[in-house]
Amino acid sequence: MAEGPVQARLRLMRVQTMALTALVPVVGALVFMGEPSSGTVPPAGEVVPELMALFVTGALLHVFGFVLNEWADLEVDRASKDLQDKPLVSGAISPDEAKWIAVLAAVGTFLALGFVTFDPWAHGALLGSVLLGGAYDLWGKRMPLDVLLAGSITLLLLSGAIALGGFDPTYAPHITLLLCVGG
Repeated sequence: MAEGPVQARLRLMRVQTMALTALVPVVGALVFMGEPSSGTVPPAGEVVPELMALFVTGALLHVFGFVLNEWADLEVDRASKDLQDKPLVSGAISPDEAKWIAVLAAVGTFLALGFVTFDPWAHGALLGSVLLGGAYDLWGKRMPLDVLLAGSITLLLLSGAIALGGFDPTYAPHITLLLCVGG
């Protein structure tokens, strides 16, 4: 059965595993909502829209990472007989469209986070997450271990913790350092 354009884009974005990445900033927020540095803990019903925006932030980072990864690996994938049905390899999606999807998803992460906070620490952590994820996709597979990928996910968690969890990275710099280095 031939794959339609919607199915091809969904496969490119790997939506079947999206929820895991999308939950990362939500978990960061929920874990730190009870942290002493955050002051009072809001009732759960009051933060549902913000938690949903954090979910969207994580989902868009997922789209960015997987689409950029597929674009970066296109030539390697073309050489494999087993990967000829992938959306970029088969030509169902052009490399230029994939680049645009990745760029728009990356920009969208900041817009979604903006629904929750304009805190520069939260946006800085998200920027670090995007940059490390992009670096992993483009160059990180040549490095031992997945330090760049682990750092990207850790900074995504930290962005949620700062954005809604009230985590102050200057309140407990040793915890912030452990989060960033320990990934």
